Order: sequence, then structure tokens, then C-alpha cells
Amino acid sequence: LTSRDRDVVEKMFLEGDIRVLVATATLAWGVNLPAHLVIVKGTEYYDGKTSRYVDYPVTDVLQMMGRAGRPQFDTHGIACVMVAEGKKNFYKKFLYEPFPVESRLNMRMEENLNAEIASGTVRSVGDAVGYLTWTFFARRVKMNPSFYGAESAEDEDIEEFLYQTIKGSLENLREHGCIEVGEGEETIGDQDKVRRTALGLAASNFYLQHQTPMQMRQGSREVRNILSAKLETLGTEEPKMPPSNGKPNPLGPYNLPAEAETAAVAHALYVLAKTCEFNELPVRHNEEHMNADLSAKLPWGPDSAAALNAGGGGGG
Repeated sequence: LTSRDRDVVEKMFLEGDIRVLVATATLAWGVNLPAHLVIVKGTEYYDGKTSRYVDYPVTDVLQMMGRAGRPQFDTHGIACVMVAEGKKNFYKKFLYEPFPVESRLNMRMEENLNAEIASGTVRSVGDAVGYLTWTFFARRVKMNPSFYGAESAEDEDIEEFLYQTIKGSLENLREHGCIEVGEGEETIGDQDKVRRTALGLAASNFYLQHQTPMQMRQGSREVRNILSAKLETLGTEEPKMPPSNGKPNPLGPYNLPAEAETAAVAHALYVLAKTCEFNELPVRHNEEHMNADLSAKLPWGPDSAAALNAGGGGGG
């Protein structure tokens, strides 16, 4: 539906002009539509990244059920969840015996740790371990060690697990240029100092994943190399910045041949699209076929190869 049509439908449902409303899973988060009865027709959705059906997060199912019997609209509500027979006991147990809340910090450990290093809160490996021990993640590792991969709930095993978690995250950050550790040694020691880098500061300031700044830096260098190769093929010297009012103009535009400019822009967009931030964009069922058709119609192709190879210059 268009935005206008959606607003009309929502208004009519809230005012009682529509008694039955069929909605997508966005009802869980994006729309505030209370109802007396909510029917969740299935607990799976198609994941385009893995090309298979996967379960909705239980939090999403709870949000859908929570639309029934909202306090300001109704005194009680009814929620009906249609689920496969094999998962019936799971959902019954979840609804009547709620699972404990677990930490997901380990899924974004590098980003959180990098932010603390960039802000100056963490200045050494010891600081990083100390920081982690005060988190909800550390509490849950102690209470549920097998869920996170710790050997046991013994203090020694928990300490070793937290240390190895920090060490692995620091190694990942160093590999992607976000931090410097110690004096450049290959292994990370317990007493090593950690220092932020320009890439790490950029990742923290702009809320980027820790791989992205290095991807962008390498991509910009590739664009520069592509430009040089394309200009060499065209027999054109690398352009100089035009002066501005008789003074150097560091921000002025390059006067590039159209073919070289096209190749540079194509690869710059390709580098941007390859960053990790786009990995989590959902793909709906059969949408990959539409994306393939769209890619076939792109002037540069899905990987910018057409623009780079036009005229025989450059490389992808």
C-alpha cells in the first residue's frame, strides 16, 4: 500500500469502520493497531540471505500478540498463534514459562569495545577485561555458561573465557585497522596498551561496523588506481585541481574525461554497496529474482565491470 492508503486503512480500523484487518509482520513493530483478537498465521518467514524459511524471533511473536487487548482500548484480549505441530510445545513453554533474557553483546563485541577505546575509557587489555566483567554479558555467562560457549561456571573458566573473548575482539579490531596494540607485536599480551586509530575513531563516531572504515579506505584507493589506469589508457594526464580566484582550490572539481569519471563513480558506488551495513537488508520471498532482473538492466552491471572495462582500461 502507499503511505496514504495505509493511513486511511489504519484510521478506518481504529474507528471501527473495518472490523477485520489482514497485515504483514510489520504489525509487530511499525504499526500501533490495537485489536480484541489477534491471529498470528504462522511463525516463519522467508529469509532471502539463506534462501529458506526461518522462525520469527520470539520477541516479534510477543509484539504481535501484544496488539490484542490494549489497556486503553479493551479490558482483555485474545491471541491465537498458528504454529506447526512440532513447535507447539516450544511456544507453549515460552508463553507460560518465559525464557531468561540473554545478552547479545557478543554479537557486537568489536563495535562496543572500539567505542570504549575511541572514547578513552579503555586504554589497555586489562581495562578491556575489567570493562567486560561489569556487563550483563558477563553475568549471563556465569549463570548460563554453555549458552555462550564457556567451559563451566567456575571462576577460573569464566575469567579465561572473558579474556579470550576480549583478546579475539582486539585482534579483529587490529586486523581491520581500528586500533593499535602494544608496540606492534604479533601476539597480544595481558599488559599491552591499546590505542585508537583514525579508522577506529571514524567507526565509533559514525556508528559503523568495525570492518567498514578499512573497506572504504581500500575502496578509495582502488578508485584512484582505476582512474590512473583509465587515464593512462585514454592517453590523458592526471588532472590538476583548477585554481579558484588565483589560489589553490583543494575542494574544486576534477576535469575528467567522461569515460574515466564513469568508471570512478561506478566503482565508488560498488564499494559503498559492499559495506557490511548492507548485509542485514532483508530479502523477501522470490525477491532475489527481481533483483537479478534489475541487475541485468543496470548500465554498469552488478559489480561495475562494464564501466571499468569500457574502452579496455581499468580492472574490477
